Amino acid sequence: MPHVVLTGRYDFQRIYTQFQKKIHKIDSTTIIKYEESFINNDKNLILIKTIVIENQKVQSFYIMAMQKDQQLTIRLDPLTDPTKTSSVKKSLGMMAQELLNNNTNLKVTKTNLNEFII
Repeated sequence: MPHVVLTGRYDFQRIYTQFQKKIHKIDSTTIIKYEESFINNDKNLILIKTIVIENQKVQSFYIMAMQKDQQLTIRLDPLTDPTKTSSVKKSLGMMAQELLNNNTNLKVTKTNLNEFII
């Protein structure tokens, strides 16, 4: 399962409130769209509704951001389990990179998506 584990100090509620809808046109056949986010009642899980269009194939799924102690894990929601194409993996890597850019205390400690994190 593709994932990125980030460690360091961060404000999980701030990550949720700073979420912004975004559309990334990767190339002439690929679009990644982050539509909306949801946070659970315990304030330790964020779901980000994501749509990837790749070569006219549309996949809709959720990216999960889970917090535990000083660790933040970014992965696919297993209930919406999309086909793990390079664009789906890129959507995870781009989300992790955005979190790294907005939270300078975070660093990647474990991942199988190195090539998708800028």
